[in-house]
Amino acid sequence: MANNEKEMISVIMPVYNAENTVGKTISSILCQSFRNFELIIVDDGSTDGTSRICGQFDSGKIVCLRQENAGPAAARNYGLTRARGSLICFVDADDTVEEDYLQVLADAIGDAGLAVCGYRQVTDDTEISPSSSEEAFSGEAFSQKASSGGASSGQDSSEESSAGTLTRETADAVMKKILYDDTIGGFLWNKIFRKSLLEQNGITFSKHIFVGEDLLFVEQYLACCRTVAVTDRKLYHYYCSENSISHAMTGKNLTILRALEKIRGLSDDPDFVKTVAVRYVRQFLSFAALFPDEECPPGRLASFLKNTGLSARDVFGGLNRNYKIKYILYHTNRNLYRKIMSVKKPSGAD
Repeated sequence: MANNEKEMISVIMPVYNAENTVGKTISSILCQSFRNFELIIVDDGSTDGTSRICGQFDSGKIVCLRQENAGPAAARNYGLTRARGSLICFVDADDTVEEDYLQVLADAIGDAGLAVCGYRQVTDDTEISPSSSEEAFSGEAFSQKASSGGASSGQDSSEESSAGTLTRETADAVMKKILYDDTIGGFLWNKIFRKSLLEQNGITFSKHIFVGEDLLFVEQYLACCRTVAVTDRKLYHYYCSENSISHAMTGKNLTILRALEKIRGLSDDPDFVKTVAVRYVRQFLSFAALFPDEECPPGRLASFLKNTGLSARDVFGGLNRNYKIKYILYHTNRNLYRKIMSVKKPSGAD
């Protein structure tokens, strides 16, 4: 179902000290072929030239807001309160989008609750990991993921359109897939949301979760949907930075465990619970190699697994060989586990 721009799209972009990148991001949004949109820029207390650069763009489509530094979750929540569009997109201030990013997503969503596009992961203008959402639903790659705690594809149908190859999925299936497959992922920026669903279900960003708040937001939203439309068009350019929070391992990264604990409560479907549990174990084991027991207590893992109602065999069976070895070693001798993992120099985040 084509969207002839009857529905307005609000693009929400939090910014913080992004003077080196925000200009190109804004430019790529203003060049959209879809014209019924507004760009809501929320400056999260920047101390560099970000505000000046944003103010240089002479466009009635831009709404500039500013708040005291409170983090991206608070900035996105502020943007949502000012959004006039019935459809919502989120863009990061160091990324760019294709000129038909909004048009394709608007056309793709049709009567679905959510639409997803593909993306390119790049660094220094070089693509390092091309990805398309459609790959998450294909053959061998998905079968291998499913054996590690996933579910059957849940694929409804697919069709060719101006938006590329469109696939319709059940929201339940996508809830599981984004926990183990980054081709769809818990990202915000490769998706378009319905504002009505956000408002009706009181979905906002948690200000107390610093890593994984986007994953939690997407999962909470999917729990309120029935269908998801996926296009294989790669419309978003995600730029990797060594300075991002995902590369700076601090106690804030541990808050993704809190996000997963909340996600666990979204469904009692056994396959979903197992998928969350496997992701939680993998994430916990990665953190346990970096943080002492005081910050990453083993009792937290035991409590989470107990609350899932799953047997140890169920959880252990969902891990791949590498994580099975880590799981056994961690429970056998935590000090030795950290020593071995420190030699391997683990990246931390799962």
